[in-house]
Amino acid sequence: MAGNKDHLLVDKTKERPSFRCWRPNSASSLQAENAFGYNAYEEFNEIVRTVHLDECGEIHRSQQLKASPSTETTGTYLLHTFPDMKGLWFGISDLNFEDDLNWHGDVSYKVDLESFLESLKIYNTYLVEVVEFPTTSTSRLLITTQRLDLPQYDPTVKGGPWYKDPSGRNWFLNDARRYDGVTNVFGHQVQFILIIPDCEAASLPDMLRIAPVNNSQTDCASEH
Repeated sequence: MAGNKDHLLVDKTKERPSFRCWRPNSASSLQAENAFGYNAYEEFNEIVRTVHLDECGEIHRSQQLKASPSTETTGTYLLHTFPDMKGLWFGISDLNFEDDLNWHGDVSYKVDLESFLESLKIYNTYLVEVVEFPTTSTSRLLITTQRLDLPQYDPTVKGGPWYKDPSGRNWFLNDARRYDGVTNVFGHQVQFILIIPDCEAASLPDMLRIAPVNNSQTDCASEH
């Protein structure tokens, strides 16, 4: 399905940490070949941003989430294409667990994805990349009011990392292939990068639900 159609964006597989960033020629080709229908997807409503206590205190004082720049530890193609870009990084809030482990941290800020998108009214969604470490694979989608030189993403087409079905329910792909069609035995995550105007960022705290994080386990996703 993939063959030589995958676009390799960053290749650091011979370095430490070892990873690559790539993008499928068609976003709908990301679903694993042996995964069928909704079995490859898991429904979700909320996205979550996990922070440490010091950032939590800053959010409480300023009543605003602070956008983060891309860094070398982020492992992203954006560092090379948009080095000055700052965004709010969110993961998927798992409906099956109250304590989410999207990134290491102490406090999770959760927001209903549909409510957030409705507040933006007009926005663009882009597929940035799939970042692939030896034992993790994460698709990154960028939601912004800006127009960027990146592939537009349509969530209503099944086969990509985020699928919105005809009834409006949201699903994330948990059974995705790896680069060049390699079978993924480690699972798949989805991250959303939000780049929004200050006025929208200022209203975001009103939509947030705050929850403590269970740090009894660890997760390999990048920390932001």
